[in-house]
Amino acid sequence: MAQPGPGVILSFHVIAGMFPIQGYFPDGDSIRFAADREQAWDVLSGRPATPNARGHVQL
Repeated sequence: MAQPGPGVILSFHVIAGMFPIQGYFPDGDSIRFAADREQAWDVLSGRPATPNARGHVQL
């Protein structure tokens, strides 16, 4: 992945939520995240987050 050059401003968004672990089996390369508000995902650009039936998104 290319690194940003000098003077490039990167923005970050904080999404409040939790990392549920009960009922899942770890596969070593991903984790699930549950946002406190479903609309919180709307601030992100790129590929849309797709919550499962429990409202959890695989990261």
